[in-house]
Amino acid sequence: MDRTARRVPAVIVVLLVVLGGLAPGAAAGGNVDLPRYPSISPDGSQVVFSWRGDLWRAPADGGEARRLTSHPADDTRSAWSLDGRRIAFNSTRSGYPNIYEMHAGGTGIRRVTVTDERCTVRGYGLDADGNEAILFDARIEGDPYQSHRPYGISPDGGDPSRLHDAFGSYPAVSPDGRYIAFVRNGYMRTELGRAYGWHRRHYRGPERMQIWLLDRNGGGFTQLTEWEGDDGKPRWADDRTILFLSDREDRTVNLYRMRATEGEASIERLTRFDERDIHQFDVSADGRTVVFSRWDGLYRLDLSRAGASPQRLAITAPEDTLDDTEDRSVSRDVSEAALSPDGKVMATVAYGRVFVRAIGDHTPTRLVTPGHSRNRHIAWSPDGTKLYFSGDADGTESIYAATVAMTREELVNGSEGDKRDRDRWRDAIRFDIEPVVQWDENDQMPQPSACGRYLSFKRAQGRIMILELANGREYTLVDHWDADIDWRISPDGNYVAFSANDMDFSANVFIVPIDGSAEPVDISRHPRNCVDPRWSADGRVLVFRSNRIRTGQRQPNFDIYAVHLDRELDAMSAEQIHAYYAEAARRVRNRGPIPADPDEREYAEPRQLDLDDAYLRVREVFNNEESVSNVEVTPCGGRIVFNGQIDGSWNAYSIAWDGSDRRSLGGSVSMQHMTPSGDQFVFVRSSRAGVSGVRGGGYTFHDIDATLTIDLAVQSERKLREAARTLSELFYDPEMAGTDWPRLTDEYAELAARARTREEFKYVGARLFGELDRSHLGFGSKGEYRENRRPVGRLGIETERAGLDNSNHAYRVTRVYRDGPAGAGAMRLHEGDLIVEIELEPFGPGETMESKLEGRVGEETVITVRRDGQDRRLLLHPVSTSRLNDMRYDAWVEHNARLVDEWSGGRVGYVHIQAMNQPSLDRYMRDMYAATRGRDGLIIDVRNNGGGWTADRILASLVPGNHAYTIQRGADRSQIGHYPQDRLLMPRFTGEVNMLSNTKSHSNAEIISHGFKAYGRGNLVGEQTYGGVISTGSFFLIDGTRVRLPGRGWYLEDGTDMDNNGAIPDIHVPQRPEAEVAGEDEQLRVAVEDIMKRLD
Repeated sequence: MDRTARRVPAVIVVLLVVLGGLAPGAAAGGNVDLPRYPSISPDGSQVVFSWRGDLWRAPADGGEARRLTSHPADDTRSAWSLDGRRIAFNSTRSGYPNIYEMHAGGTGIRRVTVTDERCTVRGYGLDADGNEAILFDARIEGDPYQSHRPYGISPDGGDPSRLHDAFGSYPAVSPDGRYIAFVRNGYMRTELGRAYGWHRRHYRGPERMQIWLLDRNGGGFTQLTEWEGDDGKPRWADDRTILFLSDREDRTVNLYRMRATEGEASIERLTRFDERDIHQFDVSADGRTVVFSRWDGLYRLDLSRAGASPQRLAITAPEDTLDDTEDRSVSRDVSEAALSPDGKVMATVAYGRVFVRAIGDHTPTRLVTPGHSRNRHIAWSPDGTKLYFSGDADGTESIYAATVAMTREELVNGSEGDKRDRDRWRDAIRFDIEPVVQWDENDQMPQPSACGRYLSFKRAQGRIMILELANGREYTLVDHWDADIDWRISPDGNYVAFSANDMDFSANVFIVPIDGSAEPVDISRHPRNCVDPRWSADGRVLVFRSNRIRTGQRQPNFDIYAVHLDRELDAMSAEQIHAYYAEAARRVRNRGPIPADPDEREYAEPRQLDLDDAYLRVREVFNNEESVSNVEVTPCGGRIVFNGQIDGSWNAYSIAWDGSDRRSLGGSVSMQHMTPSGDQFVFVRSSRAGVSGVRGGGYTFHDIDATLTIDLAVQSERKLREAARTLSELFYDPEMAGTDWPRLTDEYAELAARARTREEFKYVGARLFGELDRSHLGFGSKGEYRENRRPVGRLGIETERAGLDNSNHAYRVTRVYRDGPAGAGAMRLHEGDLIVEIELEPFGPGETMESKLEGRVGEETVITVRRDGQDRRLLLHPVSTSRLNDMRYDAWVEHNARLVDEWSGGRVGYVHIQAMNQPSLDRYMRDMYAATRGRDGLIIDVRNNGGGWTADRILASLVPGNHAYTIQRGADRSQIGHYPQDRLLMPRFTGEVNMLSNTKSHSNAEIISHGFKAYGRGNLVGEQTYGGVISTGSFFLIDGTRVRLPGRGWYLEDGTDMDNNGAIPDIHVPQRPEAEVAGEDEQLRVAVEDIMKRLD
């Protein structure tokens, strides 16, 4: 949503109170229909909530409400100060989710935290010194352990302080300051837009949230709740009473109460909703009044009256058209382009609408598809009279055809035109749209045959359908499950070439007669992937991409291959084959549209293709050391156009049929199609449509000029329905986890229609996907207001605040990372140095290292340090936060390796795998070799590993035992058991091994944990893994919102779904808060002790 122009004065809102018995979504007399994140004033008289990206304030018992903030960014969570005079809130106005504070009337807004990490406000409370602090949770220290820490920060800003040294979130300090309630676990499930955390309903895994208590008077940590599901969001009703949310009954999140000193035994249920969860809540300082959000409304509960029922608040506000619509220029939103067969009209898709514009200067842009349906997959009929596309106007994707209804000339003359006259498209002003294929499943990707007899399209997940245009007969040609199936009809209309995966996810190229009279023939037959088949005009040559050469990588780079489907071509001499391609080019030189009258068309007889041994005749055309994509072939088969990553950069290239004559055409593009004559190709680059010659000559763009008025409510509903429809078709579990998905879709679509900002939409969408209780689901987008981001520069050090004699403050260096900008050379920093100035300016009140270095990543920066009583000025170039976190991670790994070496007496090595990706795999090979040299055992640590794909590569390095060994002449012949590493896919270790896992081991890190156990290679030590294993892809909605799409399930040999069933350790060692405070790694110690028992 574009909200940059909105600057609205305070708006009066009327708040009514209605009994809470209304069903979710029932009209309550108001139009404030998606209020969220309520907070209540200490005296219980006022409530603040977020709506349409801003904060609003209203009396808690009815009356008038007023807009407090009006900003293009998202203002969401809020909390009242202890005296009720100030409000802290979260906002993305700095480009990052930071904390701000304002007066309770909405004035005096100022920033409190300065960081490029997410900080989430949770309330106000007393710090350890009895001073008021804003409480929040965040990951601002770069801990390898994937969890938040609880912090407090002065309302005046400055440096945040840990509330305690254990991990946790949702901190809440008791009114008397003695206790801190907080939540353990849940970090892997908290990011907005992901269907995790409280969005993910009914989760019962090891990462479930639990409420803990810290007694600041020396009582230590106590786990208060032990429910197998989620307990969280604690708030204090008085010094010893905690309110919290839980899904422990009726599979619904409700409000509960307990005594902090009694825990589970004292839990009392306060609300009795079913199906629809309570989302957020807050309680007044006297503990008498609770306000909470549920589905589409706010509710108020009076705890001073026994048995009181929640009351729903109905809020009405003046309609703000700036919230309801968005005027959007789509001139640079082009995603598809198709040039008419006569080369006179360019059709484009921009922001889900189809446009046409005649080729030429100053020609107007015409909208073909008005409304809010999403249309795509445009393709011209070969006679140039129709424009096919798929659209979801009827609720599923269907195939439509647009024809010209009126031209300018016809408008002026009052005449009617002939729909078979393709020239009318150049002058068109009005269009008729007729359905071609409508079904209760999704039909998309229309591809007309060049001969004009057939229209092919994809139905549902992966069925290739054929429609005979003359008689309307429709049939399934290929019945497949692969959603990525790709196909092309041969130019003569007699065959279809397609690529599809088998059950081992090896994609190959097949050819099948278009009438289905014979079974498909695999003409590539390779265990690696062969994709993107492209025909020559005579059907004798097929070009495709394959990654069959460099097999050591997960997804080896793709090269270009070709096969002659006519053996005669393989038998030709060099002179003859060059003559063949030259003659083929001459024959297609004048190709254009076919006749509009079917009686005037000529149809070719089926050519006999030599398919059975075609896979033996596949030849490599172009071998690139990096990769190629987006392959198209000219109709003569003589040139191939593609995107290639050559010398580190992506560009468009063309080559001759034999791989020679490589020409750079310009920057990389999205190839759309070749023109009928093959002298040009159509592309999209930087969201602009254009054409280029296949031999070069530069790019020619044909831009559109169009602005749409978008109804944001309609768009949000359609986005939600598209996301739900696509997930329903492609989700790995066809039963949709036992839910009534159509009903849920309808209910959430109604809710989504109330969303105006992307953040609100992601919130609703994540809740719908969370109904499935599965991993790898969610929504993401680049977000709004990102252009304001100023990343914080980091010097590669750790510091602590230190006072100076002049009442100013400085920062003492407590650690210097060797790989940081201050780690070496004449400008290095030393532990104990005092940083007194940055850019020759001392630290003012409230200023921090982060605030002084904001926006200075990579910038030369003057650092003044006081060392041995003398001030020195250094020139350093700060790095990013992620780079600093890499240094922290390296230091953590080195620390663990030293501990293992010490505890094992040098007999056991240690390797941590940060992620299951190529960089971590490369590092693993290096570190495993170094860690096992001269050692008998190895600890492999996959804790805090978010996943990837390398599990089987790593398991290959742990194959037990050797089948042989080698000794070179002259070597020590007593050294047996050695094997040439160059013969192995991975370096191998055959000694004793243990593996470490925890609840933060996710996805592919869980697969390797399951595999390690299945192979019996050693003991899995630590905690059960998260239980989130599904192979996932993604797709994009009309506004660029990315939707995750888990389509491939993973199962143990006994059929157990790995999702929701994490790997259970052989030796369970929980991670305790006491150990975190002490800096002890009990899991690592137990893993070493266990392996030493086997070695001894």
